[in-house]
Amino acid sequence: MEGDAAEEISYEEAAADDAEAKAQANREAEAEERAEKPAKKTRAERQAEKDDAEAAERLRRHTPQPVKLDAGANPRWWVPTMLTLMVLGLAWLVVAALSRDAMWPVPKIGMWNYAVGFALIMIGFMMTTRWK
Repeated sequence: MEGDAAEEISYEEAAADDAEAKAQANREAEAEERAEKPAKKTRAERQAEKDDAEAAERLRRHTPQPVKLDAGANPRWWVPTMLTLMVLGLAWLVVAALSRDAMWPVPKIGMWNYAVGFALIMIGFMMTTRWK
């Protein structure tokens, strides 16, 4: 009989140890879940995040954004005007050089006709730097 009592005690002890082990495993699992879940934020933390987001939005709105230029932004009249100015300047110089005595195209400005011709050519060449 004593053997039966010893077996019963060991069975009861094993059952108690098993229940205790299950309870410990449950406590550990719950602790892991709590560690994985972020803690709820306080009202002050939520307000601080909201304020930070609003400040970032204000900064974004007031920061100058880069201007994107279109590669083909020249109007249709750009190239004809550029070429016309260069050809007109050349023609002005040729006429002024050939009509020394009369000082054509504008007789009253005299030698400044050369300056006008060169100015027209330079404006045409400056337009070529903006040509796309």
